[in-house]
This record gives sequence, structure tokens and C-alpha cells, in this order.
Amino acid sequence: MKKFTQVIACILLSIFSISASSQTIDTLKITMNPGYSNDVFLNLSTGESFSAPRNNYDIQLYSGRWSAGLLSNDGQGVMVWAYPKGDTASWNSIDTTGLSTWRALYNGLDSWENGAFNRNAKGHPDYGWGIYNTITHDVEGDSLFIIKTRNNVYKKFWITRKISVENKWLFTVANLDGSNQTSITADCNLYPNKAFLAIDLETASIVDREPDSANYELLFTKYIATVQGMPYPVVGVLNNFTTPGNKFSPVAPNFTNWLSTPMTAQKELIGYDWKSFNMQTFSYDLVDSTFYFIKSGNGDIYKLWFTQFDGSSTGNIRMARLKVSATAINDLEANPQIQIFPNPASERVNIKSLKSGIVRLYNINGIEIINQNINKDETLTLNSSNLKQGIYLIRLTSDTFDKTEKLIIR
Repeated sequence: MKKFTQVIACILLSIFSISASSQTIDTLKITMNPGYSNDVFLNLSTGESFSAPRNNYDIQLYSGRWSAGLLSNDGQGVMVWAYPKGDTASWNSIDTTGLSTWRALYNGLDSWENGAFNRNAKGHPDYGWGIYNTITHDVEGDSLFIIKTRNNVYKKFWITRKISVENKWLFTVANLDGSNQTSITADCNLYPNKAFLAIDLETASIVDREPDSANYELLFTKYIATVQGMPYPVVGVLNNFTTPGNKFSPVAPNFTNWLSTPMTAQKELIGYDWKSFNMQTFSYDLVDSTFYFIKSGNGDIYKLWFTQFDGSSTGNIRMARLKVSATAINDLEANPQIQIFPNPASERVNIKSLKSGIVRLYNINGIEIINQNINKDETLTLNSSNLKQGIYLIRLTSDTFDKTEKLIIR
């Protein structure tokens, strides 16, 4: 059986390599502008990018209905501290004596749900800034925060409530002395296709700055990472929520066996360490023999590697792109690996798998709703009557397979 499996794998790899060799390598130019002033959202299928300034907001909220993720714009110098001297009852008596000794909170790089405000989370029902109410399903704020905005203005900040059923966030923000106190309501329903909503705390306003979450796979940005044990601003690449991929290093330039390692939807899969600064030449060196394989929104696989990084003088980055489509492999099988019926669905939906693996259901914002094991030829019946109308993604994965299909709820 093992020998037979190896033979089949070699056949698949040969077919895959033929498919890859027939494609053209092209180069994508990403321009973050001097000083890396812009974030760039890249659509791998089209090669098109969307730029957005990073200097017009302070925090971002994850817009999924059942999400409690809240991030800071740490790449722009925003800093967050959890207030250590009291809970929300201390709102009118904030004392920042000793602030310089408090531990600053930065966004986690494992998951988009692990934002700066979630770093003290203890696990459900404690999300770091609030506690989940099992009766109302809201997350009720129980902590206060001190924020240094992107313009070095210090604010006190209270995430008063996340109304989960209505998908609304309620915030209270004021100067440290209590002046300019303002309430902010962020209604995620007004931005149904956005993964994040940004907030300018100085004007207490919502900033709509990103493309629809389905229109990009990679984000080129500046953020805080741990470098030699210390938080440090870096320039790198982060994956979109539902964008899986894998990394291989060191491998030969003609390497195409991306199936040898399962793809994962890891936030910092590519990261920042594909380059290093050369103190002798005062320019950047690119890491050799490192390649990334990313699955685009339409299911194609792209092999990526960096060919140029100019640094802060221009903010220009060049990345080589080779389309390595999994279609040739999937077409070897007479039947699809996952069957969804009815589709569109309303009251219930059936998911039948021709392989054993894990079935995951995501909404358009990339929030995972269902994660369940499924056996070969098993049919799962899901109650879809409580799902909001729209497009969802059903993904079947195993050690050697990754298939995503659309589900429409009406």
C-alpha cells in the first residue's frame, strides 16, 4: 500500500510539474510609497493591488458577527496598555502614574482574532477586554485601556459592548482628563463585505479603508513583530483570513511539490524575514531558496518569491508569480470531492464528502462557523436557517487535499 501511494504521488507530481512548466513567470510590483506610508492589498489572480494610507486610523475591529477581535494600528506607532489600577468603575479616576513601566500590548501574529486588546484573554468567555454573556450573547467590556494614538495623543478607551446578534460595537473614548468624551457606534452591517472597520479615535469616526475581503489574498504592511526578543516595527506580508498557503526553504528554484506539506491559513505565513539589511552595502539582501505557495480565492495555486526590495526610499517590492493550478490534479478524479445540496439553500444544507477530512464553513468575512470531522461518503446535514443570506465557503481539507466550494444561503 505504501509503495502504491508513493507511485500515485509521483504521477500526480509529474502532472502537476507539467502544468506548472506551461505557465509563465511574471513579476508583480508592489508600491508602498516612501516610508512605507501605504498598505497594499494584492489580488493574486489578477495581479491588481489596492493601496490605502495607514496614517488615518488608530484601531481596527474584526467585523464578523461572533468575533471579538480588536487590533491596534501598531505599525503606525499606536500603543495600547491595559489599565492595571482598576476596572470600568475607574473610568472617572484614571491615574497614569508609572505608565512607562506598564506592559504595552501589540497585535498577535498567529491569528487576526488575537488583536492587541485580546492579548490578556483567558479563553472563552474572557476575550481580554470583555466577558461573553451567555444570555444576551453580547461581550460586555470589563477593562479599560490607555491608547497613544498615531499622532501621539493619549486617550482613555472603554470597549463598552459588542452586541453580537446585531453585529454592533459600542465604544467610549476621552482624553485622559475626561474632556472630549465621545461614544462611538460601529455598525458592521453597513459594511457587509469588509473584514475590518477602522476607527479614528481623535475624530471618533469610522474609516472605510480596505477593499472587500474577497478581493485580495495578501496584505503588504508595516507592523510590530518580535525581533531578538523585543517588539520592533517591520515591513512584511500578512495573509488574508481564508487564504491558505505554505512555505518551503531551502529548496531548489524548480521546486513545485507544494502538496508535500498541508496548507494552513496562518496570518504571518510570509512575514518579514525574507530580507535582511546588509551593513556593508547599505542595501537589502533577499533570502535565497525560499518560496511560498498561496491559494487564491478562485482556487488556483501560485508560487511566489521575492526578487527586489528597495527599502524605505521608495517602498517598492517586486515579487515573482508562477501560477501552479491544482485543477490538473483535481480533474484526475471523476467526481468532485465535496457535494453540496441544495445549493442555494435556506432551511438546511447537506454536505457529502468523497474523502475523509475536516469540513469548515466560513462566512464572507472569513469567520469560521463550523469545524467538524467528516468520513468518506458521509453526509452532514446542517441547519442553515439561522445563517444570514449571502455567500459562504465550505472547505474540505485532509493531509493531501484542499478543496473549497461556495454555498449560497437565501
